[in-house]
Amino acid sequence: MTAAALGASFDFDTLDGTENIDLRPGTNSGHVITLPGKGVTRLEGSGRGDLRIRVDVETPSKLDEEQESMLRKFAELRGEDKTPGKFSPGHGGFFSKIRDAFGAK
Repeated sequence: MTAAALGASFDFDTLDGTENIDLRPGTNSGHVITLPGKGVTRLEGSGRGDLRIRVDVETPSKLDEEQESMLRKFAELRGEDKTPGKFSPGHGGFFSKIRDAFGAK
């Protein structure tokens, strides 16, 4: 998630060896990076196709207290802390309140 937001460079194994891939800052899930001529040989034998890499950004499902605090601060800086959802601590139904009372996430 942070690599997609901030940008990153990583090695990716291809049929011809390792290629260095640059991920631009702000990349979203579903973005496709194309490496021309790095795919498999075409059926008619006239060259090779393109290798396409689909980016899949994973959002962490469990955060420790410090990570959650930093993420909440980031949301505050972006102005996204105004309307908590129904899964926020203290919101939701009866069972959510019981879960929050025992400190479960």
